Amino acid sequence: RNDMKWYPAATPEALEGYKFVSHYVANFFAAYLTQDTKSLVFLSQNPKDSNPDSTMSLEHQTAAPASITYARFVQAVIAGQAVQAIEEVRALREAQPDHILLKESYLERLVYSLGGTWGLAEEILPVIKFWAELYPSSTRAQRNLAEGHIDVGDYSAAIEVYTSFVERNPEDSFSRSRLDWLRSQ
Repeated sequence: RNDMKWYPAATPEALEGYKFVSHYVANFFAAYLTQDTKSLVFLSQNPKDSNPDSTMSLEHQTAAPASITYARFVQAVIAGQAVQAIEEVRALREAQPDHILLKESYLERLVYSLGGTWGLAEEILPVIKFWAELYPSSTRAQRNLAEGHIDVGDYSAAIEVYTSFVERNPEDSFSRSRLDWLRSQ
């Protein structure tokens, strides 16, 4: 790199370091994308063996397992294993906060598809609970949680959800009328 406004020109040492690291990166890709045996052997050696002045070190770590996919999550819910799948998603919250299964719109779509269209009321209830846990101020999540309890015949749980929701949202006439209906059952 030449001298630039905020950065001085690269030193000869920096250039050598760049070449050294680039050589390792090229060998890594050759080893793992094309299974090049010479590159695999090169990567197994200590960097100091090829450049005694190097300060570079390598740390070999085992690969992390891939996170749960949307398709695998859906399959787990259909198979009645939503609780286990949700635990996998819950574990992603810190490392992958933008994971698709942590987004309200995707959880909602799952609930409507699997619960409403496919009629999987019991299988989808843990997903609704998870949705309401992630988005406690979401009207749609809270209503779906109450309605999910109704769908599985747990009216007391539905009354509890609607009561709490109506206390926080007294202007919500739909939820008040559903609560009144539930209490009359």
